[in-house]
Amino acid sequence: MRLPVAVVTTRLHVADGYYWISAGDPGQEFVVPDPGGANGLVGVSPGLAMVSTGTQFGNVSVGVQAGDSDPGLDTGQWDEVVAVSLVSGPDGEGLSVTSDGDSAHEFLHLTPPGAGSYRVRVHARGRDAGAERDVVSGRPVEEHLIQIWPAPAAPEIVHKTTDEIGAGYRESEPGPYPRLPHGLSVMLEVHQPVTMTGRATIELLRIDVSRGGCEFTIKAVVDVSGMTVREERRARRAIDGYRGAALPGTGSANPLRVLLRFADGRTAEYSDNPSDLPRSGPGVTDCRSSFYPDGSHQVREEGFWAWPLPPAEPFTLTLEWPAAGIPPASITIDGAMIARIAVGLPPE
Repeated sequence: MRLPVAVVTTRLHVADGYYWISAGDPGQEFVVPDPGGANGLVGVSPGLAMVSTGTQFGNVSVGVQAGDSDPGLDTGQWDEVVAVSLVSGPDGEGLSVTSDGDSAHEFLHLTPPGAGSYRVRVHARGRDAGAERDVVSGRPVEEHLIQIWPAPAAPEIVHKTTDEIGAGYRESEPGPYPRLPHGLSVMLEVHQPVTMTGRATIELLRIDVSRGGCEFTIKAVVDVSGMTVREERRARRAIDGYRGAALPGTGSANPLRVLLRFADGRTAEYSDNPSDLPRSGPGVTDCRSSFYPDGSHQVREEGFWAWPLPPAEPFTLTLEWPAAGIPPASITIDGAMIARIAVGLPPE
């Protein structure tokens, strides 16, 4: 039985509201990332991460848990939790946690020297209290935990965002609006059946993967043969998404619903109310729609944009369409496959 790796804690002295996690590789191009990045906690460039603190000057409590495998995710006691990847080059000295260079309590060489790929999960709480104090000369009011383990490079995952410091970074981030597809993408043809009823079939047609998220395109084909002229008109309008329209015999005119459920317990449900959609995610919104007749069938293709990228593990996509007489139905999607595709795309 493998025992859990102990957490080692230090009182780190920070200046200007950040500290570093770096590989110390002189062969890697030194690019300073944005403090906090787009997620509001960790900015990343090759071999280097910049963690934002609420405390501008003074002491922050920082714990490190560096081992051979993922020690497990627990977001309950933290305000912000983000996972990123750091890659060390062949001349890397090992990942270290450093601040302003004046601290005698930095963490040096937490990983072996040389080339390596690592997952770094950063937790923070008390950043708002640190920002209110600004200068903390004694006991820290802000705590961080850094978990490090060897792992292939994978997209950033935002597990939790609740503090005002992170929200400020995310709202001021000049990048593209996350509720719309952006950046280069790779189309992944899927054609996976989701469900079938007496008149309708639905399949996941494709997934377009980009660095900021992915678009799921759903295709529904509904047979309207044998209906009266009035029933057929109503059915086609229901498939086209007209509010209040439903297939004959259905008990509800509610529209198509989409729900993503991840292995870590988070969910993202489609909403057409902009105020219900989180900026940093996870969230789902519709981004494109087309509908057309095909003989005795009515076809609808609907694109749903989900952000950020899902974790690199299986997750569930659930569809429900009461207006078309389709009860909830679910399929499992390989998040690791999406992550592998996203890693190969250039930064946005």
